[in-house]
Amino acid sequence: MNRLGHIVRPLAPGQPVRERNTLSLERLVTRRPRHDNLLLFAPPAALSYLQELVTFLRLEEKITCQPLPPQESLLTRSLALIRERGPFMRLHVVWEWSGKAPETTRLAWEHYQSMLFEQASIQPRLIVCRPLFELWILLHEEDPGPWCGDVAQIQTRMASLRHLAPEASLLTLTAPRLGVALKRSQEMARTRHFETDDDLLPLQPGTHLHELILFWHKLARRDLPEARTVV
Repeated sequence: MNRLGHIVRPLAPGQPVRERNTLSLERLVTRRPRHDNLLLFAPPAALSYLQELVTFLRLEEKITCQPLPPQESLLTRSLALIRERGPFMRLHVVWEWSGKAPETTRLAWEHYQSMLFEQASIQPRLIVCRPLFELWILLHEEDPGPWCGDVAQIQTRMASLRHLAPEASLLTLTAPRLGVALKRSQEMARTRHFETDDDLLPLQPGTHLHELILFWHKLARRDLPEARTVV
């Protein structure tokens, strides 16, 4: 039973993790806004990677990528972009979170969410990377372990990975193993699901990026990469 009093049933082996709420990332609505586009906010390292992925998937005409502004100006910036380039079908916010001050963090997000819906009639979607975006990159190369929650270890591993091809972009460096990363990230989400069905702010290190990337592949009508290289 979760903190809301709802019964949480364990997943059967191999059963996919259900959506975190009814606002499904993977459901393409049939009635779309006049401008069928999406807005994405992301921190610098994630923004560069995701912009390149948008280009690779040929979604430049549909997805607007923007740097993540400070929390206190996120609402103002969102409303400005909606006025200038909207309306948007969906708005995603990629947010790195250390795991500290969960209640304050949740309240800040819920305030932004409610104000944006009130003023622009759009429900933003939170894509958390705990603790860093680079955890997603390392899941292409390593199985999850105690290092996943350690910022210093993540940074050290990233430095080693970068050393292999210092001139290559993160997407170029990791693309052949995207299916591996998706599988590992989904398995981490499945593990968290056994603890609670409220995964807005993950209780353990992990990321929701697999949800966003799977959604983009469906939007682009691209085959999903398979995790054939997992050993």
